[in-house]
Amino acid sequence: MNRLSRFTIAILLVGLLVLTGAGVWAAPRFNSTVPHPPSNGQGTCERAQPIDMDTAIFSPLGNTCNINVDRDAQPAIDFAPVPESLGFDGDAFKVTLVPDTEKVQICYAYPPELEAKDAKLYKLDESVTPSVWAEVKDAVISNGQICATNTSGIYALIGK
Repeated sequence: MNRLSRFTIAILLVGLLVLTGAGVWAAPRFNSTVPHPPSNGQGTCERAQPIDMDTAIFSPLGNTCNINVDRDAQPAIDFAPVPESLGFDGDAFKVTLVPDTEKVQICYAYPPELEAKDAKLYKLDESVTPSVWAEVKDAVISNGQICATNTSGIYALIGK
């Protein structure tokens, strides 16, 4: 095989690899294949199905209620800043139960990184002006989750 033949074969192989690579990475069928986390979720107590928001799960506990959960990616701007020397460890969620006397179990994913940050579950206290984040004291950490049972409100995971 002469030098020109080897060079031609090498050029053809490089061209084929470039076209194949471009086709794989730019193929329209692969556009937006990574799912976005849901921005809100709805449910009823009668169906008793948890609302999975990827980083948190909300399970209504009442007999006859409606539940709506909305994700907020910038809670410090939309609601209130965190207590001094702390930071948000994920999104905040606004939970609305109708009637508002019903309860919901709130469970955030709690990997070891959050345990090292001493992250806690907080609820926005809107009864004071300005609103402040108050720790949910009865939250329990178990099996990679931090969970609490509470009512309608705005919840966030906050740690060091």
